Amino acid sequence: MKRTISFFLITVLLLSFTSFGTVFAAEPTLQAVMNWDDLDTGRLTVIGSFPTEYAGRKIILFVTDPAVDLNDSTIADSEKYFGIRQGFINEDGSYRFDNPFYARPGIYQVNVIADTMVTPITTPLTVTGTYYDFAVTANPGGTVTPSGTTQILRNDSVSVKIICNEGYHIKSITKNGSALPVLNEFDIDAVTENIALDVVFEKIPDVKPSFTQSYETYVPAEKEGSVTFGSISLGSGWTIKDYGIVYSETNPSPMLDGAGCVKLPHKTPMNRKGQYGIQLQGNYLIGKLYYTRTYVTYEKDGVTDTTYGETVVTNLQ
Repeated sequence: MKRTISFFLITVLLLSFTSFGTVFAAEPTLQAVMNWDDLDTGRLTVIGSFPTEYAGRKIILFVTDPAVDLNDSTIADSEKYFGIRQGFINEDGSYRFDNPFYARPGIYQVNVIADTMVTPITTPLTVTGTYYDFAVTANPGGTVTPSGTTQILRNDSVSVKIICNEGYHIKSITKNGSALPVLNEFDIDAVTENIALDVVFEKIPDVKPSFTQSYETYVPAEKEGSVTFGSISLGSGWTIKDYGIVYSETNPSPMLDGAGCVKLPHKTPMNRKGQYGIQLQGNYLIGKLYYTRTYVTYEKDGVTDTTYGETVVTNLQ
């Protein structure tokens, strides 16, 4: 599942500070809240105060994930720190940060430290998000991932993968009743509403293999043979068992069981387009007129059938 950055409502609880490198007459304070215009935009506002003797000093704000070891050098800084900012303490000791904040739901920690401080003052940060239902329905005939109903964080994206069972294809895909392109894999970006995704599988009708194109037999200039070509449409639901050509010198409609006919099966596989060729060559053919015809034999559930192409007349006279 793909993830994109979202903005969230943040509720912050105030935590009193007890450990400083310097003892203050009055404890520094820290408060953080999130203000937002809508669910897509938000700003983290951090306010507080120091004793007035800290006026003018540099102050740094940074947000951390308590679950991450900040001393672990194998973890990227981008996964340790969020929204590092710096500023200065006002004359009255007050300070304020007002910046965009980007984080996924979870528990974070707001840290503020001023010059000469050894330990920052902190307050916990609870980030909550808006989630939407992503409900997937499908009839028998394949699988869809994700399946059932899952919760998607606002502005996150969902990767959908559809796998058809053998003999089935995708008939339609709809999202909240609107048709989507029929694809096996696709993304739904920036989710901002509940989504009902419906996938309809359909059994592919059984279609027998057939010949999609008729070729003229190729005859070399020396007339010592010929090449008969075939182009098979594979169909569906049937298994091809054999293919090639039928040869005859006397039968103008050659068939596998026809009188005076010779079966010449393929020796090398057809190409990806279903095309193949059978070459006849030898002194015996010189001066002959003969007939060739492509064939393909296929089977399903114990039933065998054969389809023929057009008869081609070859004249080597």
